[in-house]
Amino acid sequence: MPRGADAGAAGGEAEPGPAGGDPPPRFQQLRNRALALVVAGCWADALPLALAAETRFPDKGEVPFWIACVQCRLGAPERALAALRAGLTRGHYWPDDWLFNDDDLEPLRERPELADIARESAAVRASAAAATAEPLEPVVLAGGGAAPAAVVLALHGWGQDADEFSVHWQAAATRGYTIVVARSRQQPTPGFCVWDDRDVARREVLDQLRRAVAHRGLAAAPLLTAGFSQGAGLAVELALDDGLATTSDGFSAAGFLAVAGGVKDVEPPPNGARFAAAAGRGMRGRVLVGDRDGALEDAHELAAAATAAGLRCVLTVTPGAGHEMPEPPGEPLAGELAALFD
Repeated sequence: MPRGADAGAAGGEAEPGPAGGDPPPRFQQLRNRALALVVAGCWADALPLALAAETRFPDKGEVPFWIACVQCRLGAPERALAALRAGLTRGHYWPDDWLFNDDDLEPLRERPELADIARESAAVRASAAAATAEPLEPVVLAGGGAAPAAVVLALHGWGQDADEFSVHWQAAATRGYTIVVARSRQQPTPGFCVWDDRDVARREVLDQLRRAVAHRGLAAAPLLTAGFSQGAGLAVELALDDGLATTSDGFSAAGFLAVAGGVKDVEPPPNGARFAAAAGRGMRGRVLVGDRDGALEDAHELAAAATAAGLRCVLTVTPGAGHEMPEPPGEPLAGELAALFD
């Protein structure tokens, strides 16, 4: 079961469904709870959560894979194969390294059925790729009214998706920012979106940004880039890039917000000259990270490198937070964006 997917919310949901008047958990919350149980070896407890996720989120290709992994750990390889076959019938697919290298699926490793599933999975993926010729359309959040304080290009983390990620930016939209939450076509399995190929990611993201700006007449607004984890790294790269800093669209990059991201998320790792050039353009940065986040040291390093090069970059450490977006979704991100203009 892939354990590297970036968390999007605090992992504290105890039940797969709503409790009382509370809204049902979002996908990231179910994922976090299931992964916490898996890490703890509580396979029997993880299964109901995985089955609940399959019912509520049938378009998520990783969920049949979770179920297969859990069933293998529970000594039910036939049920594991059935879960993968059911996923294939819904148009899901998985990379070979998931199918053949994940320790949870070890009981299936030598079975010919797994090889058959891998071949069919590759065919489904190729068919899906051939059918996606339409341009990607970002999620755009706007508060309406006067011209926005800034256009914020928001980039989700590894394994997340734009739709759920946009929930975290709604408060910023009500504060006068126009948020452009970009989508990625790079999906190892449906709904599990990544920015692994940076050249492809840049092309896709900038195309979505430019079309959103042109459609809404926002070319004169300042630009901020923001992201979570892997998306934070890409956001920093785009902010530091000369080509984005002053584009033919009229943008002037004002700064970046890196949430739970650090130097290891930036490709290539930023050097002093790159930060200094951005500082010369007046760019500012904010880094937001939890004190229980494994990326804490990298986040410190990112802020320190930027500051040492003369770029004004402020690090905010949230007590008690792990590798997650601020929860509940609300004002913290809006406040961090506003601080870039202080």
